[in-house]
Amino acid sequence: MRKKKTVIILCLCFYLLLPAPTRGLPIEIDSGAAVCVMEAQSGVILMEQEAQKAMDTAGLMRLPALLSVCEAADRGELELTQRLRISEAAADIGGPTAFLTTGEEMLAGDLYKSAVMIMAGDAIFALSEAVLSSDEAFVERMNERLAALGVTARCTDRMGTQTQLSAADITLLGAALSQSSTFLTYSGMYYDTITHDSGLVTEMASANKLLKSCSGCNGGATGSSDTAGYCGVYMATREGATYVCAVLGAENAKERAQAAKALLEYAFATFQVEQLAKRGEVLVSGVPVKNGVEAACDLIAASDVRVVMPLDGAYTEKSDIPTELTAPMRAGEVLGGISYMDADGGLLAKVELTVREDMAASRWRDRLARVMRSFLHM
Repeated sequence: MRKKKTVIILCLCFYLLLPAPTRGLPIEIDSGAAVCVMEAQSGVILMEQEAQKAMDTAGLMRLPALLSVCEAADRGELELTQRLRISEAAADIGGPTAFLTTGEEMLAGDLYKSAVMIMAGDAIFALSEAVLSSDEAFVERMNERLAALGVTARCTDRMGTQTQLSAADITLLGAALSQSSTFLTYSGMYYDTITHDSGLVTEMASANKLLKSCSGCNGGATGSSDTAGYCGVYMATREGATYVCAVLGAENAKERAQAAKALLEYAFATFQVEQLAKRGEVLVSGVPVKNGVEAACDLIAASDVRVVMPLDGAYTEKSDIPTELTAPMRAGEVLGGISYMDADGGLLAKVELTVREDMAASRWRDRLARVMRSFLHM
């Protein structure tokens, strides 16, 4: 008969409904600032303040472009060893820059280093041109990626000029960057240099102070302006859990860093994140099959599943699993599920169950062979 593996599962596509007090901030933040703390893989918001308010984010408006060029390298569209010629348009980009000059050739890897470490606008622009030379095509790619992340804002040029984003939007972009191998290659660097064709050396120091002060911090981006104040997004990973924190509109760089560190430390001290099942993992074993070639089958998780919960959180499960299945069945067909309930009986998540491969209905020869095997083993 069936043997059920008991687990507590949270499906990635379901939003974790944490109690309202938890979603508030555990520390006092300036009322004009917007804050959001998110678990990177599930997109679960753990803490927030004005997180849905679209704002001027200073240099963080370049994050959609940075994500697009990093993911292009992840896919092999651009090699880090390629030499790229810098256009006049790229060299003219202001703000934090790598001091690129028109016509010089730079290693793509050095441009990525500058883009990730200091959000160098000239480097990001040059990389975007190497990925897609057409402005329209690159902007379309950025906007498609934003839509896929659930961000409603849209960019009108390569650098995201005047694009307003919310703290929740920024954490979504930060979470996506935290899963880019190209971004992570450089995001943990605090100080480094690049060498130009002319022999000029550009020194770069990351504005992400949490790299030195917050354990597990492996990336981030900052920006500031008179209108936006001090803005930043920070990622930290410990024991398989990655949290992303956005702080927008802080009064100064010190307050921005202190708020982000306090919120990340609170997240690690308060919540736990575990991957309790993977797509294809057997969750229910030995379910009888009527009229099947096989007499029984296993049910597997239809998707990856994770759980994000307070350290003292507890959930109960409710199974919807048939006592018997009937062949034929197709892989991917939903054949049951497990629901997970909070202490008040509210639905937190449901994981669907299916079979690993198609299971055909038995023919009379199959049934006869099964009877004979049973007889011979009596």
